[in-house]
Amino acid sequence: MGFQVPYIELISTSSAILTRILRPTRDGSELDWIAVPHALDYENVKEEIADEDATYVRADKKSPLAFVRDRYIHSPAPLSAMIGYINYIKLHARIREESPGPNKYVTSLFRFNSFNSSIGVSYIASKDTPLCLSYHTRTHTLKTNPTTGLPWAWGNFYIWEFGGRGYVLSTGHYIYMTQFYIEVNYSLTLDCRLPKPQTVETNHDRIVNMLNLWHGVREIYDISRSGRTLAITGKLWDGCTDGTTSSEDIIQCIRQMAKAKVEIAIAGMRWHEFNTRYHIKSFNWVQNSKCNNNFDWLMELEFSE
Repeated sequence: MGFQVPYIELISTSSAILTRILRPTRDGSELDWIAVPHALDYENVKEEIADEDATYVRADKKSPLAFVRDRYIHSPAPLSAMIGYINYIKLHARIREESPGPNKYVTSLFRFNSFNSSIGVSYIASKDTPLCLSYHTRTHTLKTNPTTGLPWAWGNFYIWEFGGRGYVLSTGHYIYMTQFYIEVNYSLTLDCRLPKPQTVETNHDRIVNMLNLWHGVREIYDISRSGRTLAITGKLWDGCTDGTTSSEDIIQCIRQMAKAKVEIAIAGMRWHEFNTRYHIKSFNWVQNSKCNNNFDWLMELEFSE
């Protein structure tokens, strides 16, 4: 079937809870812990799956007696384009001590601006706490920016320096850290406009299960739906929905909606029975012309009602 409407609107019916992980990308300003085996400290704690004693940084007694710090920097591409409400950030440190002793450990979070580091405030994220002999994960949650006292904003995530602080009272009572990262937890509600739909096709398959009796009669004992889908194709180009939104912005909006796996509601279809609730099964696009950034798109939806 073909139809002519300027766009269809996809609205998420509930907020999705998502996470983004920020891992060290280079060494920071203090490197008091011993790196094993990689020369750069951050390379020993950046792994996605903790490898325990295969790679780590180790804190030893400092003379004169004082805290020993290891800091790492996360400097991603700017995240200001990210959307959604940040619920909290959580620091994760996987640590252990060598042998029972009066060691203490604390995770520290530091916020720096790359052009004016003086506005960054050093913040101690948790109290000194004793450790265990086996690796375990210590976390600390921050619901607001400790520098400002305000809720987190994506613009805060520019250049971060964070790391661990250890206090070793006697030689041989080492502290080991094998992994360190920040978890950003956020809620996402989306409203995307998908322009210039051209064709729509629906499919409604059902499963019919039957029992073959000995005298040749078949008895139907179950009828169930195997899938009810809607496939829509169309075109998009820069400014096609409102004169300003780019093709990449539209694609990114749909991608985020699909990755969030939330139920969506569609509005704007000429056939009212299609203005209902779905889950996105797939979304594909291909550029057919660089002029005005033209793309063909195909989206497959599954009815959720």
